[in-house]
Amino acid sequence: GVRLGSWPALCLLVVLAAVAMISTASLAVLLARNEEQAGTIGTVTVFVLAILGGNFVPLSQSGGALSTLSLFTPNGWAVHGFANLAVATSDPIHAVLPQLLALVAFALITGLPTVLLARRSVEAAGV
Repeated sequence: GVRLGSWPALCLLVVLAAVAMISTASLAVLLARNEEQAGTIGTVTVFVLAILGGNFVPLSQSGGALSTLSLFTPNGWAVHGFANLAVATSDPIHAVLPQLLALVAFALITGLPTVLLARRSVEAAGV
């Protein structure tokens, strides 16, 4: 009985959220010096993003501070987007446009350095 809204808008939101979150976590992992550090940094990054983004505690029940902090994470923008999409009655893409744009920004801001660092790591390894 859950209302998910428009399927095209939902799919777009899910894909952009995944790309933004993966890009952010990948950037954090690529900054590590060794495999053990990468695992730790990756785990901590994912949990911090999830906590601040409102994945464990509904933002509506957490008060103003967490809701504000959630806007500094791709998870938070995705959570806001899913909430907006669930209540959108007309033009669902327009209802989640700010969230979609924020997720694209996260993907670009963290994804471009990630690609450059990954490329440099591969070249340094001689692969």
